[in-house]
Amino acid sequence: VYVWAMVTVAGCANEQGAKGHELYSHYCSPCHGESGKQNEGFNWSSMPDPKPKDLTNKSEMSTFKDIDIFNTISRDMKDTSEEGGDEIGDDDFAVPTMPTFKYTLSEEEIWAIVGYVRGLHGGKMEFKVEERKKELAAAVQTAQGNFEQATKTYEAAEKQASEEAEKKNVDVDDAVYAKEMAAMGQAKKDLDAAQAALTNFSTRPGKGTS
Repeated sequence: VYVWAMVTVAGCANEQGAKGHELYSHYCSPCHGESGKQNEGFNWSSMPDPKPKDLTNKSEMSTFKDIDIFNTISRDMKDTSEEGGDEIGDDDFAVPTMPTFKYTLSEEEIWAIVGYVRGLHGGKMEFKVEERKKELAAAVQTAQGNFEQATKTYEAAEKQASEEAEKKNVDVDDAVYAKEMAAMGQAKKDLDAAQAALTNFSTRPGKGTS
């Protein structure tokens, strides 16, 4: 069992590494170069400042955490196209330079690129991708349970209000169970958000579950 587990983990790691190389070559190498060195990418000469970092520079790249690299690849863009737009800091990226892949790639694919980038400067990604996926799946289960409980509580409160109104021969007062209804609505939002996070982990944005 232990040997099989080691083989499985190694297989996943090799698969992730191959995927990271493929994605990096397609989406990153035009600007960063195949090996990550500056002035290697064929778009380099036409790029405005700030130019891409040297991804092979271990002393600089090792100062960044895995999540820092992830957030650089998947982030909200700054808009500098109009007067009065966002200003670019020394370490910021904007529309004229590095694009965001937040709406292009899945979270899992971006982590694969992070892993590949780590290898370019002799590092190794410490972020546990499989654990992240398990956490997202567990969050969905928790949110589902919370929603089901909130729904039961709401239905019980609504039923009680209806029975009491019927005894008094008056219309049901929705305000009586408004708190339970709001709690159910929030639980549904939380469930939708958890399901979206799990879906977006392995599915590219806008591609659904297919």
